[in-house]
Amino acid sequence: MRRSLFVAIMVSFLCFLQVTPCAAEPGEAKFGTGVTKDWKMVGEASEFDTNLITCGFFCTKPLGAMQVAVSIYLREEANGPEQVVARITLDVNPKWNIFLLPDIPLPAKGYYTFDLSSTTGELLANGSVRITGKKTEAKMPDQPKVDGATIEGLFNKFKPKN
Repeated sequence: MRRSLFVAIMVSFLCFLQVTPCAAEPGEAKFGTGVTKDWKMVGEASEFDTNLITCGFFCTKPLGAMQVAVSIYLREEANGPEQVVARITLDVNPKWNIFLLPDIPLPAKGYYTFDLSSTTGELLANGSVRITGKKTEAKMPDQPKVDGATIEGLFNKFKPKN
């Protein structure tokens, strides 16, 4: 009995670690070319030869608010001036602390900074990515699709079934 309890605890712990790679350091944005059904970034990197990327924000705590603001800034050169590409207010679940913006077509090559903040201005997560190629001419949507989850929800979704 003790051995099976120990094994069950270890399996649960290992399943939690399976979800953890998706959960970046708190307050960080990660970039990829897509996302798997268990919320892991596909092709995660900080530089892409395509302008169609997925952005994942990993926050330190649930928001507790119904809206967040995403700001996207572009620098054409590494040390050049920033210009605002988009500032979007998104409706979200206040329990979420992981947010995904899938398939965002960025308008040009360059260095992008993505900021996620509360509507009161508190910075929740941010990150930067470099785009070296433009493969799609699609325009950035006025209201991009947003998906989200909680770390607890992901753990419960992917824990072993008894």
